[in-house]
Amino acid sequence: MKKKTIIILSILILTFLGVYIFKPHLVDKIITSFKKSINCVEYEKKDSHSKLTDLQDSYIKSASRNGISKCDNENDLFINSELIKIEKSNFFIIDNLTHSYPYLTEDGKNLLNKIGVDFNLKISNSDLKDTKFIVTSLTRTKESIDRLQKSGNKNSKTESAHLYGECFDLAYRRFSNCNVKLKPCHLNYLKEVLAGVIYGLKKNKKCWAKTENEQSCFHVISR
Repeated sequence: MKKKTIIILSILILTFLGVYIFKPHLVDKIITSFKKSINCVEYEKKDSHSKLTDLQDSYIKSASRNGISKCDNENDLFINSELIKIEKSNFFIIDNLTHSYPYLTEDGKNLLNKIGVDFNLKISNSDLKDTKFIVTSLTRTKESIDRLQKSGNKNSKTESAHLYGECFDLAYRRFSNCNVKLKPCHLNYLKEVLAGVIYGLKKNKKCWAKTENEQSCFHVISR
């Protein structure tokens, strides 16, 4: 009987792994079905995202001066002693990175953590208090920027702030919450909360930031 149970459990586990690998969207649907559904959050619409309008000319010289020297490739980046590895925290998760690497300078890391702490505080009294934002891009190399440009990304520039370890992108149409089924109204609320946190730091001259429409992210640079 025990042997039969083990075989059945093994089949179920292997089946789940197979679905997860080849059809991860089905796994996401199954997980989402168990999440709690809540009403929309009432909030004052400030449209903070429209105030994040810094252009590259305003920050690229500072980023190149204060950040690391450009890395040609992945190996150059890994041996750079000025970079710190960034891992998921209680406030954010790192996306599946394809054209950048999870490293920042100390200033970049401190800014990212500050945004995380402030964002978490802003939503702490709402039903969305356990939500994390998603970091979609961090430090790039010359090689990864070349690949990104060849992939058709129109926002990618050869002289990019991402080369200097003090820049990162935060998604504003995707957030992560293990307990709540996020609706469009929740995403709009979370977007403005995150934008408001970034705008507050921008006003205090802690960062530059721009709302990227095509890539659906906030492009943030340490100041």
